[in-house]
Amino acid sequence: MAKALKKVEIPYIILELNPETVAAEKKLGENIVYGDACREGVLEFAGIRKAQTIVITIPQMDTVKAILTDARRMNPKIGIITRSRFISETAELYHLGADEVIVDEKETALQIFHRILSNQQVPVQDADLYGKQARSEIYDKYIEKPIHSNIRMSAKGSRLDMIRIRAKQAGEMMAKNTSRVEQIRVEKGADIAGKRIADVQMRRNYGVSVIAVRCVGKIDVIVSPDGDTILNEGDTAVVIGDREAIGTIMIMFAEKAAYTT
Repeated sequence: MAKALKKVEIPYIILELNPETVAAEKKLGENIVYGDACREGVLEFAGIRKAQTIVITIPQMDTVKAILTDARRMNPKIGIITRSRFISETAELYHLGADEVIVDEKETALQIFHRILSNQQVPVQDADLYGKQARSEIYDKYIEKPIHSNIRMSAKGSRLDMIRIRAKQAGEMMAKNTSRVEQIRVEKGADIAGKRIADVQMRRNYGVSVIAVRCVGKIDVIVSPDGDTILNEGDTAVVIGDREAIGTIMIMFAEKAAYTT
């Protein structure tokens, strides 16, 4: 994240509790200090009252809640972005004052970076991608009513702001509906291998939606794939739905015991 922020010249400060990390990164010229973000004095020193955004990336949920609560009280206008390993944790984090909760730790760094860019009104060439995500089946399924957000709206950022609000709504609704996000690999000889998403009709038959596909051997991810997207052996489908429904479709992705070459 630090490297990415430097590229777009967004100033930042890092708070870190590992003294060895602090010492090593300082030698490299990093703007990092030793301090516990749970302490108000440390947040004050870091400039919390004038900051536009705070990003909480630590995994300990109790600590996240403490920092989030203090940051919101000390700067009511600040944008708060935090992580969550499980969808079930998102509703409470939003209730405590988070503006963005990024679920799935493997995607945390990239997604947080995009949201920082939009908060800072930096032109983001991925805007069309976010728009496609917002129009996908998952948001249509979980968004039921408008909500208020602490994110500041602007003429330049209004489209991305609205997308982020929709993502927040989806997260809250998913937390209430025991839904979860899972990554499922298409195993060798699986029933689903070589088929189009439309052929399987997972949403209609099982209530599970495919929201992304990682193709084997490729870096790029297909976000909000259409029905003509083919799932090949080795691909990974990112799906969302009720945990029991996801468990039901797992058999389609499983390797056939009798598979022969």
